[in-house]
Amino acid sequence: MAGGGYGRDWWYDVYPNVLYYGVAALYPKVENTTFIQHSIAEQFCKADSVLNGNYNYSYFDYAQMKGMRNQITYEQDAAGGHAWVLFRPITNSG
Repeated sequence: MAGGGYGRDWWYDVYPNVLYYGVAALYPKVENTTFIQHSIAEQFCKADSVLNGNYNYSYFDYAQMKGMRNQITYEQDAAGGHAWVLFRPITNSG
């Protein structure tokens, strides 16, 4: 089955946040950019603490802070998205 939305494929949750960081870098003076980036990073950091290096899940339920498995293959590569967000400098809004 194909992915497509929250709770079905991890990248549908991770990728928009990665994109936001890219857009924020291009437009650093947009209001609340820093706050939003901090919020994203805090959630990803909490998730990484819960996962403790184990990304053998189809997706992660960020509301429950729990790794989930379903018919979608395990998305271990979502760790790369998490790492990208957590290692990026946060753009300061003007």
